[in-house]
Amino acid sequence: MNKIFLDTNVLVSAIDTTRKNHKKAIKLIERIKNSEYQAFISTQIIGEFYVVLTRKLGGIKAPLTPKEAKKYKRDKIGGCCNCSHHVRE
Repeated sequence: MNKIFLDTNVLVSAIDTTRKNHKKAIKLIERIKNSEYQAFISTQIIGEFYVVLTRKLGGIKAPLTPKEAKKYKRDKIGGCCNCSHHVRE
């Protein structure tokens, strides 16, 4: 299985339909959920993602409330990515 490290931009693009790479990000997340890839993210990426989701100037068109962002992170990302400080071979 191929291992990939996801950046904040991939996660944000997956939910922000106005982003140029939205469809590509959705397809990648689906491939991760289908076990075609093993995905990793860091605690820093989780923090950046939360900030982007909740700030008006964070990059998404309609910011989420902190409660919505926490739920989104748990429901959409928690099950498909391994959180690690270091990606190991």
